[in-house]
Amino acid sequence: MKMMKYLLTALIAFLTPFLFAQNVTRIYYLDTQVATSTPDSARFYLDLTVQGDTLYQYTEYDKAGVRRAEGFAIRITPMLERHDRYTTFYPNQQKHREGRYFRNQPMGIWRTYYPNGKLQEMGVWSKNPRPYEAPLRYLLTTYADSTGQMLVTQGHGTVSLYDPQGRVQEVGSYHEGLKDSVWVGYQENGIKAYEETYVAGVLQEGRSFDAQGKTYPYTALETPIGFDAEGVVNFIASSVRYPAAAQRAESQGTVILNFLIDTQGVPQDIRVSSSPDPVLTKEAIRVIQLSKGKWKPATKRGKAVANRFTIPIPFKLI
Repeated sequence: MKMMKYLLTALIAFLTPFLFAQNVTRIYYLDTQVATSTPDSARFYLDLTVQGDTLYQYTEYDKAGVRRAEGFAIRITPMLERHDRYTTFYPNQQKHREGRYFRNQPMGIWRTYYPNGKLQEMGVWSKNPRPYEAPLRYLLTTYADSTGQMLVTQGHGTVSLYDPQGRVQEVGSYHEGLKDSVWVGYQENGIKAYEETYVAGVLQEGRSFDAQGKTYPYTALETPIGFDAEGVVNFIASSVRYPAAAQRAESQGTVILNFLIDTQGVPQDIRVSSSPDPVLTKEAIRVIQLSKGKWKPATKRGKAVANRFTIPIPFKLI
């Protein structure tokens, strides 16, 4: 019973800090922005250039070692928490976006630039006067095409968004800085991909279409990975069996796994982010494999999509 209580408490807390030496200057992260002690499973890494009492300054690189961002953070493990100035870069190292974060939430003025250096858009993140919809909202103030021609001024106008190859991706209008009326998205071949209706920036309804013409209705752009009514915390707590070999060796700690939930809701490609013992790792993986059939895939514009999920599975001797 005590072990069950510990498992529940630790899983609800969700994260257990990694132990890093104080002089560590490079930290690897998964695609979920959770730190990992396994570089091969990382999506990006940070090099710390200044480590103060409360604020870290860092440069962010992709797996190939190409700089993609610079900024500050108030926490770097077990999850990255951005705070203050933040700038992203194109692969050619031209500035892409710049703005500020407050405890991982965007705040204030943000600017986006084209690869040629011209300003693409500017807008403001602020508290949403309708927090029941979302805690923050983004008000677009200006938007220009790559030649500098203004398409949106003072929050009003119609835009056509293009991919790097010059193909139309999305067309729609802004009213008082918010998406309004009908927005239409297109596939690379020019066929309609989705159609959405907005009122004051709030999605009212949408429909997406696949290659066969099937329609997928939705009222939310995205939904996260889900679990059945039992709940993932209760399932793991009731399914974990402490390995006898680990008990004899007095081995304990937290195994952190990262895995893919495919479009059918099946866990795939299980990766070990951190583990104190291979025996405990084996048990943690067994439990995740046992959960097959209980997951609900994430969705994007009404269609099921594959997404990765990270979870800690704690083991503690009582």
